[in-house]
Amino acid sequence: MHDDKFDQQLKQSLEKNTDEVAALKEQTWENIEKQLFNTDSKGAEKSVKKSGKRLITAISSVAAAALVVLVLNTQPGHAIIQNIKEIFLPEKVVEHNIEGQTEQRNVTLEESKTADYLIYVDEEYYKMVSENGVDKIVPKNPLPENYPAVYMQIEQFKDRSSEDLAAQLEASLEDGYQLRAAQEINEPVVGKEIRAIGGTGGQSGSDPVVKYYVIDNQLGGSFVIEQRYFLEAAEGHGARFDQMLQEFYVVSPDSK
Repeated sequence: MHDDKFDQQLKQSLEKNTDEVAALKEQTWENIEKQLFNTDSKGAEKSVKKSGKRLITAISSVAAAALVVLVLNTQPGHAIIQNIKEIFLPEKVVEHNIEGQTEQRNVTLEESKTADYLIYVDEEYYKMVSENGVDKIVPKNPLPENYPAVYMQIEQFKDRSSEDLAAQLEASLEDGYQLRAAQEINEPVVGKEIRAIGGTGGQSGSDPVVKYYVIDNQLGGSFVIEQRYFLEAAEGHGARFDQMLQEFYVVSPDSK
């Protein structure tokens, strides 16, 4: 069979059999986890959540190796291999724990157009928008104007270290907020966390809350994730923002 014809048939087959492709991706991802972390699937999931925020390039070679076998080194196969995003399912179900209740949530993969990351967004409650070249995840149903701002903003600084940015963010919150200085964290991302609360300092449910996560992008730069909500919404919006960050993945610029 001519190579071009075979490639076209394979491409059509993949497009028509989305269920099979989705299952293939899931199995491939599980295999990658096991090869990377040499552990069982449950343990691997935990490891990926902790380290999944690292560069996807770290796993791209393993993914490529698996996919080469699966797609017989065809042109469509090369396209898939070169685009690591194909590993991720467009939609999936994840388990969230909100206000002490465990619930199954449908989440949708969103690719940033302004920075090098992917994130799964709970689109029943939120939507991802771009404002002034920066991504924001905001409530689908806007809150009344008298409420403090509620959003999660994600911005990449390609030439700023996480230490430099954390110091700057701390300084920006010294006036008008009760500040908790930067500390190293492993959940919901691996990086630094800075927290602050304004208003009455925690005596009122409407006190504005600011939380920053600063993540090293492993290429000399950083991501800054800014969460804003109010104290009463900490176990609602605050918890949901953190849950979505469990599915935040830094990707290599080459994979976009």
